[in-house]
Amino acid sequence: MPSPTLIVEQSRTKFAFILKIGAILRVTSLSILFAGCSAIVFAAITLVKAAEAKGVAASVAATTNAPVFLNFSKIIAIAGVALLIAEAADSFFSRRYTRFKLVQYIATAVCCLCAFNFAFVVSPEMEHLLPYIHNSVGIHEAFQNLHESSRLLFGGIILFAWISLIMPVFQNHENSESSKVSSPIKTSDKSKK
Repeated sequence: MPSPTLIVEQSRTKFAFILKIGAILRVTSLSILFAGCSAIVFAAITLVKAAEAKGVAASVAATTNAPVFLNFSKIIAIAGVALLIAEAADSFFSRRYTRFKLVQYIATAVCCLCAFNFAFVVSPEMEHLLPYIHNSVGIHEAFQNLHESSRLLFGGIILFAWISLIMPVFQNHENSESSKVSSPIKTSDKSKK
């Protein structure tokens, strides 16, 4: 029968492994959300500007780019779910909640809210309207409203993914600063004499 010390040590090893996997999943998900959305937006703007330079109307060029956003919504949804799982694991195993950790969790929640709103609300409606966009002014206006919403949501995903991504840097800095402050100051024997 294993000793209690061995059982505790094995539990710590398992928790450490889960936290490492969670941290990798978290960083990967946030990287996809931040960099992926940034790259998609940059590419779309570049392609629309290039099409406009060739005399293509901006609305036609933007409509041509829509499938990229719509397909990427599936990746956004998967990354959002993975991010929530990673943050839930981190929250479950965390011992302390500093202000930076709370900001990280809030930023993650807002990022996922934006991601899920885009992936499950805006994107399906845009996909439904896309084939009929040139048939009716009303459908075109509805698509434009969804497009404006998607711009705000992409901006929210990018901003809050970035905030959540950088918070551990401040968390680690705060931990190192607090350990310096809380450590007892040692005085030498010479100063006592």
